[in-house]
Amino acid sequence: MEFMPEHAPLAVMAFLGTAGLLALVALVLLFALWARKKWIGIGAGAVALALLSGYLLILLGVSQTSHEKLLALGERKYFCEIDCHIAYSVSGVKKPRCSEMSCIKLRQPAASSLST
Repeated sequence: MEFMPEHAPLAVMAFLGTAGLLALVALVLLFALWARKKWIGIGAGAVALALLSGYLLILLGVSQTSHEKLLALGERKYFCEIDCHIAYSVSGVKKPRCSEMSCIKLRQPAASSLST
C-alpha cells in the first residue's frame, strides 16, 4: 500500500502561489522606490507581511491537524507529489552495527503508475 500526505498538491500550490505573489510585491516595492511613492511602498510592505503571516498561520494549522501514520515494512510514503514523486520505504531492519540502524531505499515509480 502507498501513502501520500493528504494535502501535498495543495501545499505545493500554496507555496508556489505565495512565492509568486511575494515576487510581485517585490516588483511593486521596487517601483515605489523608483517613483518615490512612500504610500505604495508601505502598502506593498503590508501586503507582504499579510501574505507571510497568512501562509505561516495556515502552515501551523495544517501541521497541528496532521497525524502520524506507521508504515508497514515495504510500504511507501511519497513526498513532493507535484513533479518528482519521491517514495521512501523501509525495506528491512538489521541488528545495529556501529552506526548502521536501518536500510532505507529511495524509489522512483514507473511512468505508468504516475497516472493512478
